[in-house]
Amino acid sequence: MNSYIFDIDGTIWDATEVCARAYNASIAQWHAKQEGSSAPLVHVTADDLRGVFGRPMEEIRDTIFAPYPEEARKKLMADATQIQYVMLRETPPTPYDGVADAMQALHENGCQLFVVSNCEAGYVPLMLETTGLKKYIIEGICPDDTGMLKAENIRYIVDKYQLKHPVYVGDTGGDEKASRKAGVPFYFASYGYGQVEAPDRVLHSMRDLIDENPRK
Repeated sequence: MNSYIFDIDGTIWDATEVCARAYNASIAQWHAKQEGSSAPLVHVTADDLRGVFGRPMEEIRDTIFAPYPEEARKKLMADATQIQYVMLRETPPTPYDGVADAMQALHENGCQLFVVSNCEAGYVPLMLETTGLKKYIIEGICPDDTGMLKAENIRYIVDKYQLKHPVYVGDTGGDEKASRKAGVPFYFASYGYGQVEAPDRVLHSMRDLIDENPRK
């Protein structure tokens, strides 16, 4: 029986609209406290975030807030994270069509399910709680939990639970590279944000996973 390790953004849900509002609120707050700053008033869109989500948080920060000084980028990111958590709890995104059905079916069929993301601390449990998917997931981790990035965290889950047939499910080239580095087959969530080179399987919906695991 397969075990599945899932990415979040672009695989389980699309939170970029909510997160973009949080990033812009953080920027507006920062500018309101500055006097005589020559930094531009950056406007972040959901498409901007779709282009960088899945990368390490420091890389996202330095890309989205590139026009600002380093210390300002750190402050902007920290504030954006806190604002986005409030917004996500108030108006959580709905998981992609088929995600909840697939996870329920896989769980009932004896599959072990996990989440590994390059997100910041708190994002994984927030997603699991607000979507109702927590009951299906054995463990979800991010770099703040282990000090490691996605490839190492995938390997960590595989080794910790001695998974015999693990698969990583993601939607970007970075996910594919992390999966290969971890020595785990990669399934491409084609409905997500990115493009990949040579996935082991293309998923048009998470429901596509159900046929690999017939009911016992």
